[in-house]
Amino acid sequence: MINTYQVLEEITILSLSMCFKNTFIWAGFLITYLIIIIIALCLGEENISPIKLFDYIFADDDILRQIIIDARLSRVIMPILIGMLLSSSGTITQNVFSNPIADPYIIGIASAATFGAVIAYLFRLEDYYYGIFAFIFSSIFSLVIFKISAKTSITILLIIGIATSSFLGAFTSFFTYIIGENSFKIVAWLMGNIGLNSWFHVKILILVYFIFMLIKML
Repeated sequence: MINTYQVLEEITILSLSMCFKNTFIWAGFLITYLIIIIIALCLGEENISPIKLFDYIFADDDILRQIIIDARLSRVIMPILIGMLLSSSGTITQNVFSNPIADPYIIGIASAATFGAVIAYLFRLEDYYYGIFAFIFSSIFSLVIFKISAKTSITILLIIGIATSSFLGAFTSFFTYIIGENSFKIVAWLMGNIGLNSWFHVKILILVYFIFMLIKML
């Protein structure tokens, strides 16, 4: 006969052990994350030690503090927010298409955004138009894919997405080749250059992230 109290005791012990295990794992991730952030803040044109890092942050000299807070910290926060947004965009894409394998890269949305940025460069527009064109092209393509997904199977959707991604990728590579030596600017943008970013860009990403979270909760 099964002892109910013994079973409950074993379940409780197992739950507590799993809870402590997860806590240690998350604590390990958090500590590793903080160490990486400190290392990133210490590295630059002039490398500094972790001890000097805190001296710079709390220094009376505004220039030293601006080097860490305004220049380096903003560029450390940027990739963190970008990673959060990329994971959120993947989740939203899966929810919208009701498909666990839907991905902005697999179904061609990312390639459409890249193509839009290249078109903006070809028209010799200002840098901020790259993101605007990328958003417009990816949004239009997302609507087209969404309409197609409602009428076709998952297999057809993936085939269309991969084919379109390859097609747009070929055009992007061709235009980049045509641009020639001047293509560094667009290549740096496509690779995710954050060298000129500031707290203004961080605030924009935070706003976008909160909008994504609201959409995700709907």
